[in-house]
Amino acid sequence: MFFTPTYKAIVKTISILFLVCLFFLPALSLQAQQATNTINLAISKISKNGRDENTQNVSSNSWKYDGELTLDDSIKYSWKNTDLNLKYKDNPKKGGGYLKIYKEDETKEENFVIDFGASPVAINKLADKLVEGENKIIFVFVDFGGKTATKVSFSFKFKNISSNPQVKVMEPGENAVLAKGIDQNIVLELSNFTLETTNSNKKDRGKLNVYFNDTKSILATFSFSKDLGNNKSEVRFNTKDLDASKSKIGDSESTKLIFALTKTSGELLPFQTSLKIRTNYNNSLNIGFPKINILEPRRDRSDLQVDGDRKFILNIENFEILAERKEGGNEDRKGYLQIIVDEIPKVTVFGKKEFSLNEIGFADTTEGRKTVKVQLVNKDFTRLNPEAQDTLEIVYSPKSNSSTGEPQLQNSTWRIAIVGLTIVLVIGGIAILVTKS
Repeated sequence: MFFTPTYKAIVKTISILFLVCLFFLPALSLQAQQATNTINLAISKISKNGRDENTQNVSSNSWKYDGELTLDDSIKYSWKNTDLNLKYKDNPKKGGGYLKIYKEDETKEENFVIDFGASPVAINKLADKLVEGENKIIFVFVDFGGKTATKVSFSFKFKNISSNPQVKVMEPGENAVLAKGIDQNIVLELSNFTLETTNSNKKDRGKLNVYFNDTKSILATFSFSKDLGNNKSEVRFNTKDLDASKSKIGDSESTKLIFALTKTSGELLPFQTSLKIRTNYNNSLNIGFPKINILEPRRDRSDLQVDGDRKFILNIENFEILAERKEGGNEDRKGYLQIIVDEIPKVTVFGKKEFSLNEIGFADTTEGRKTVKVQLVNKDFTRLNPEAQDTLEIVYSPKSNSSTGEPQLQNSTWRIAIVGLTIVLVIGGIAILVTKS
């Protein structure tokens, strides 16, 4: 016997199912969202021209801003149940973590932009990876165990302009070394700001302070910049100009140099940038500087003679030698091997760790002492800092002329003796002819 439901029963059943779905679906949706957003990270606002504006939550874990952001603006976000702080990157602790920010696709390491902590993040911190127009960045939360369960995206339009002063580090690159005996040039580019000695009372004029790790430990103050045009100026100085002893910089793999603009009176302005470096003033760290040594021929050998075919074998550490010239800026621990004989460069780009004098085009028919030098240089052919080079004194001994089977005269004493004997024979022959006549 089959039961045929009435119309009212069907309606009632559908209504009950609808109510059940209405009750449970939000919870299921929230649970699914929390599974990919363990800290409830939300890109809720942006700060533009000093005022907060709301963003749009377009889908689960995805926000956008319809307006245009510039270098003067910043992105604000909220979160729960964790302490967001960049200090947890090197010292993971339960209850803490930090954010990794990517451009477009977090699965590709080349899209990595910056590690960051608490809100807000300034657009100028991301600018190197942004393009004019539409951009999407991904915020990835990394917890104390290295897990990345939170991934949130934010889309916006970007315009690469700024009306505020900016400081940009041109030289050196990140992880440069500051230590005794190492002179490191530092070049900064200032936008919308010029350094001055006397107070002009202009808001785009002032001085530059250099600190380490925080804005309490000052290393130097600069009040001169070179005008570059287009509202830009350049500040150039050397690490010798920094008062390292006064500030007692310790040895560390992650010291931070801070470059902060001030009013001419010395009052700090909210415009600064930083550079992560390594400091080794007490020589307690194994920094791993590039090194080069000539292993063969050995220095302790009794026979110093080297012919054109003798192999020179090199040991190179912490440096990648390039076999040909490459475009682009300098890269840390990457560049060229150069070979110099008697202060004359024979090869400026060499890609192997062994060579012979014949191979590098050295040709000399005379025996004698020579100095062979090898050195490592940057991609722009400047010397490393500290320099990486080695020299070896040899006695160059040309080989016999194998094409004619006649030995080359390798000793100047023998050449003089033979020339003298020839002269004697000629004079003797002439004397005999004269006597006979």
